Amino acid sequence: MIISLLYPSWDQDSIPAEVSVITDKTIEQSRILDLGCGTGTHSLYLTSKGYQVTGIDLSAKAIETAKEKAQSNNVAVIFFGWRCNQPWEYYPRY
Repeated sequence: MIISLLYPSWDQDSIPAEVSVITDKTIEQSRILDLGCGTGTHSLYLTSKGYQVTGIDLSAKAIETAKEKAQSNNVAVIFFGWRCNQPWEYYPRY
């Protein structure tokens, strides 16, 4: 997360190569679960390519930043923090 704050565009250039293992092997508009999504960089990119993405992270601050990025880019991504002490009913169903 610190890297993305210090260099906001640093990781943008490498995203297509990093997610190609996913995009090359999945059908467009597939649902993707991004575990450890951090500030949502990869989730937002995948959503822009037509995937339905849900991002989960332990860091409440990272999730807050991811939600802000999604809202400012007018992108529909579901982000939520993982809380190990919550019952399964706490999390959205698909």
